[in-house]
Amino acid sequence: MSERSLQLVLRLVAIFLYLGPLLVAFSVHKGNILAMVVPSREQLDRVGQKMEDLLNFSENVMQKESYRLNENGGEAVVRFANPSPYPILLENFTGYSVCKEHGYPLAWFQLKEKVKIGPGENGRLEILFYPTPGASFHVLLGHLGFWPETEVENGLMEIEMLRAKIKIRVNQHGT
Repeated sequence: MSERSLQLVLRLVAIFLYLGPLLVAFSVHKGNILAMVVPSREQLDRVGQKMEDLLNFSENVMQKESYRLNENGGEAVVRFANPSPYPILLENFTGYSVCKEHGYPLAWFQLKEKVKIGPGENGRLEILFYPTPGASFHVLLGHLGFWPETEVENGLMEIEMLRAKIKIRVNQHGT
């Protein structure tokens, strides 16, 4: 085999290796270029179902162990049960603590430090509270100076699991 024919064969192999997978994908999707790039609704639903199975949250995933909130801020310790069969790293948890009776935002909260929790294990989340402007005024007028029961609003939990970053919205009823 001469050098010229070897070069020609190698060029044809390179072209086939480059175009071959594209032609196969094109034929599998019946010429629909959009279907090659964008996943179908069915595929997205299957991925969503798998994510729900991984993060099967229930009402008892987070339980308050201790809690203190006043005009200077506050802190809480929450027990978090990992519902997943995989370890998770809870990177952040932020949101507002609002008056349960009036819905008035009393404090903004944030996770003190990242927490790693093994599969099926419990972790302790230390949460810091920072009072909102007007919180003390609301407590004084609306609750005669006694800090009311609160609930979570606009909570955002950031988790890393299986090298994927996951953001979960948390409301007053859990998730």
